Amino acid sequence: MFEFLFNQPIETWQQADWVLARGWPTLWLGLLGLALLGLIIMSMWRMPLGGGKRFLIGCLQLFAAAVALLMLWLPSLRTESLEPGENTVAYIVDASGSMHQQDKGRSLSRIASTVAAIDKNDLLNNPLFENSLYTVTDRLQSLESLDDLPEPSSRSAIAEGVESLSKAVEQRALAAVVLLSDGADNTGVPDTRWWQTIKAAGIPIHTVGVGAKTYEADLELMDVSMQQVSAADSLVRATVVIQHHGVDSARLRVKAGDRLLYADDLTFDPEQLQSAHQIEFNSGDEGITELDFSVSSASVEDNRLNNTQRRILDVGGAKRRILYVEGEPRWEFKFIRRAMKGYSNIELVSLLRTSANKYYRQGVSSADELANGFPKTREALFSYDAVIIGSFEAALLSLEQQANLRDFVSIRGGSLLMLAGKSGLSNGGWGRTLLAQALPVSLNSRVRNDDFNRGRISFSLTQQGQRTDWLKLEGDNITNWKQLPALADIHVTGEPRAGSVVLMNAEYKNKQHPLLVWQRYGQGQSFVMATSGTWRWQMRLSAADQTHEQFWQGLLTKMVSQTLQQVSIEQIGESYRDTPSLPLAVTVRDDEYAPVTHGKLTVDVIAPDNSITPIELIADINNPGRFVGAVDAPMEGPYGMKVQVPPKGESQAPGSARRAWWMASKNTAEYFGATRNESFLKRVAAETGGQYFELADIDQLGKALSLHNSALTRTNLLPLWNMPFFFLCLFGAKLLEWLLRLRWQRL
Repeated sequence: MFEFLFNQPIETWQQADWVLARGWPTLWLGLLGLALLGLIIMSMWRMPLGGGKRFLIGCLQLFAAAVALLMLWLPSLRTESLEPGENTVAYIVDASGSMHQQDKGRSLSRIASTVAAIDKNDLLNNPLFENSLYTVTDRLQSLESLDDLPEPSSRSAIAEGVESLSKAVEQRALAAVVLLSDGADNTGVPDTRWWQTIKAAGIPIHTVGVGAKTYEADLELMDVSMQQVSAADSLVRATVVIQHHGVDSARLRVKAGDRLLYADDLTFDPEQLQSAHQIEFNSGDEGITELDFSVSSASVEDNRLNNTQRRILDVGGAKRRILYVEGEPRWEFKFIRRAMKGYSNIELVSLLRTSANKYYRQGVSSADELANGFPKTREALFSYDAVIIGSFEAALLSLEQQANLRDFVSIRGGSLLMLAGKSGLSNGGWGRTLLAQALPVSLNSRVRNDDFNRGRISFSLTQQGQRTDWLKLEGDNITNWKQLPALADIHVTGEPRAGSVVLMNAEYKNKQHPLLVWQRYGQGQSFVMATSGTWRWQMRLSAADQTHEQFWQGLLTKMVSQTLQQVSIEQIGESYRDTPSLPLAVTVRDDEYAPVTHGKLTVDVIAPDNSITPIELIADINNPGRFVGAVDAPMEGPYGMKVQVPPKGESQAPGSARRAWWMASKNTAEYFGATRNESFLKRVAAETGGQYFELADIDQLGKALSLHNSALTRTNLLPLWNMPFFFLCLFGAKLLEWLLRLRWQRL
């Protein structure tokens, strides 16, 4: 009935715009309306009727005149319509290895289910659009039909395929993209640039999720994070992240060939989908060791090919060195050295002042090292990766040594930790030195002060501290920190500087004071630990408790891990699965830690068969001192890179050669993260203006394509002047006027 009265269905009225197609100015329409109103008033004035009757007849005449004038201006509906054949919808079917898996309880594989759904709903024959078919495996490919789907690949480059699609569709307007996938992209997490690119393209991407969201029973060894360099016969710490669906317990093993290095039974919280576990094992003898990390359970798993990860351990490689300076023997000095004893990749060199001009040295590499006390030259100081200053007076260092210490942080990119003590921080006069600005808190600069206070001090992690990885303890992190014994003392400092991060606070005299604070300064970083009482954690806890050791090992590892090196090999990834090449990136600095400006750098790449290939890296023009390149990785196994600077042919400085290792594996990538990545697919649709569908709801895709697209459209004007509603209005108004006049006998 609506369409009969108003010429068009109600859906068209809702989506269209009302316009006056005559093109005459609407001002004219208003003026004519006023003129007719005047004529009607004059005619009604002369009519021998009462006031109410004249008003009613006048309204009917005015209404009829207004309708006639509106029809004269040609009212119309302006619509945007698609012209068949002028726009293209691109369908991308994921044909990677994970799509060929058959989920439990399903009669078809994911790819077979997808093809069946496309055929059943006749998606590729949408009459409004030209339909282009593509598939994505390790690259985007065009297809003639679904019968041409390629063999499963070991890589799934979904993000790359979506981004390159706009280049593949030429000469036709791309109205929308339909991505049918499980979302398991294993080529890397899309970065901010990728998200900005697909959003800026202005093309809606409708995504269709395929595959199981979770497995009924599955273990996946998601990641292994560990130090790559270790001393021989020392403890190596690793963090293992395990995803567990429907599995209550598992056995974790670490093996080097046939030698079992670690084994333990793990119990999982059924409320959590994944968990992290810290383990320790012995590094063994010197050399390059291939480690196999694996998890197994008695459960019948849907996928056992994601239970193993391989890593490389360089046993006997270069260690990071920390200089620890104390002005007096004290408990904190003893227990920090004990906590770091035998720790694999850090060498703690200590300098303890026993009396005037006399020092006790530990951990030195030669008889000459620190023979005259604190390093007197930049070169000697810059040979360390980090420096710890305890209860040591600033006056014991010359102005040049203080300036060198400041430059050690800002220019060399080293790490500095200042500890509290009766001669430390402001009590040691450090608030009046050149180093004061490098510290993350302000210090009292008075000549005489007593900011160091002994007594039982309670403390707590800040919110930022709770989120800091190296401060996390096994089990319930917050509860375990609260249960630690009180500290023995506190140094009351000034306020934290802008840009610093407070990781721990202490309560003293009913007020919160910063206890552990960190900041970036120049190219390095500095810490202040405003207590010397963490040794009480070791003394007042059981002998088996490792909290004190874990804290100091974590803090010192954090210090050396971000220290600039003359040769920095970027560990873009420790393990690569099914990648044709490995990215290489090296940053080189001279003895003063200024970027080296050579145009090229040659490095040696060691393949799994021990062959050595020189690879030439090219300078990164956007980052001085950085050189980038890639090496083909056709084999499975460990790849190494050795860098020597200065370039060959010039004198070689001791310790300037560095190496790093990567593990390349084949035919494994598609078995990790193989469940449906629904969050990724939903975000792609939301960012681009598309919609997300389950495969079972794919029949709704056609309607979504017609409503959400960037197609080229044509503007149509649908005339309304001749719709029956107008004529009914005119006829009704004049009929009612005639009947009233007839009744009043005033025809």
